[in-house]
Amino acid sequence: MRQSMNSRHAASIVPVMLILIAACVTSARPTAVWNPAKTIHTIGANSQLSLLWERPIYTADDIFGNPCATMDGLLFFIGSEQSQGNLHILAIDQEGKTKWSQEGDFSLTYSSTQLFVGNGQTITALSPENGDTNWSTDLFSTGSVIDLFYFDDQLFVSASRDPYFVISPNDGKVMAEYSSVDGFRSDYPHVPFYADMNFQPIALGEDVIFQLGNILYTFQRISTTTNDLAWETERDSISNSTLIGDLLFYIAKDDKLKTISASTGEPLYETAIEPSIEFFNLARDAQHAGYYLCSDAEHRVLYVILGDSRQLFAFSVAE
Repeated sequence: MRQSMNSRHAASIVPVMLILIAACVTSARPTAVWNPAKTIHTIGANSQLSLLWERPIYTADDIFGNPCATMDGLLFFIGSEQSQGNLHILAIDQEGKTKWSQEGDFSLTYSSTQLFVGNGQTITALSPENGDTNWSTDLFSTGSVIDLFYFDDQLFVSASRDPYFVISPNDGKVMAEYSSVDGFRSDYPHVPFYADMNFQPIALGEDVIFQLGNILYTFQRISTTTNDLAWETERDSISNSTLIGDLLFYIAKDDKLKTISASTGEPLYETAIEPSIEFFNLARDAQHAGYYLCSDAEHRVLYVILGDSRQLFAFSVAE
């Protein structure tokens, strides 16, 4: 009798397990299908910029914080290589080839030796060489990680529930947690990290270059000690900015890749993007395509991502 009941119990487990397996299969993350390119752009070369290579890339339309990073001659970017493919962190070498990738919808920042990514409730430090995990920390009570910022050998995190965390970049240990912005500012008044900004500032010694606005942006250079404004651009940027030496680059609404002096704010160069992005043409929905810049200051390489045309460009920047 006991044998019969055990057999019946074992038999009843099988369909339950099959149901669970089927549920897992059907609930797997679907493969993203990206809209095709709206056009194909060219960016004019000049005495300052020389095209190294270009390749297709599919990007999310709203990447805030650091949309990309460079380290050890590699570009790290959140995107997809295929028209049907989920977001990955892509490690792209100096020839434009993918060295490694990991699937996930990440936030991104970096030190001189590690890449830090936020994915859901988890912060992970990766080796730039191969993507191996150095450490991983779960922040279970935070909701989702929104943004990461590396500054003064500390890792700062903003999340959907608690505004700020401070994490050791060496081992992932949570050093401090703040439920209010005022508490964080009281302990870290010198840290230019702002959870409510679309793109994090660029720190230059005691000065910071802020990016302010929504859809259209202006840049301001402000002293963190005196709060004095050194300069401010017109509100014409549709991208983040990036820095190589004293050259600050951004994409403007009038179809120009613009270069200004980070020291003075004075315009230096303009490079035409053709055909027009048609940023204000609502029928093309170009405002939500995603336009991003990143730079490898050591090797003087500028990366330009144009989301409406699904293109990634790499330019050598002259001294």
